[in-house]
Amino acid sequence: MADNFKLPGSSYEEIIKIIKAYSSGKEGQAQPLDAIAQASGIDRTIVSRNNGFLLQMQLLMEGAKKTPTSECFSLGRAYSLNIREEVQKIWKMLIENNEFLTRMMSAIRNGMDKTALINHILYSAGSTTSASKVGANTIIEIFKDAGMVREEDGKILAVEKENVIDTNEKIEQNNQIKDTEQIVKIYDDKK
Repeated sequence: MADNFKLPGSSYEEIIKIIKAYSSGKEGQAQPLDAIAQASGIDRTIVSRNNGFLLQMQLLMEGAKKTPTSECFSLGRAYSLNIREEVQKIWKMLIENNEFLTRMMSAIRNGMDKTALINHILYSAGSTTSASKVGANTIIEIFKDAGMVREEDGKILAVEKENVIDTNEKIEQNNQIKDTEQIVKIYDDKK
């Protein structure tokens, strides 16, 4: 039951670079492929190969020159500023608004072997090329970055909502500790 979902054509790290490059321009302004290639440091053919996925994720708008959406700008800025909880929130929202990825998450509900999940994604996307395996793995990395799954002993397990809340609370506590440490350091430096 293939949907012909366009899988990413690159690793997760390259997808991040492309998103950051699209978010480096002016909001609402179309970006030529060469400008994105230059800003990301990734060959234009690789950028182009990923545009179909980014369109499906509603990070880009259709056109000869792709226009980044507000979600793309928010995600790119969150990556650039290393705001993990914002990255997690945006990816989770994008996944929940994508029927294909929501179905892939349903398949993981009781856990799944990583290789089996990659094959399930490939089959469901209607992709048979070996290069698509990188894209299927990128989908799993996006699920992880969204805080929706975790990998344990070669299995991909769905994260319970309680665990996501606990993780967010820990991040917030760590940020408060860092802020307090910075205030103490500034105070000590002024003495």
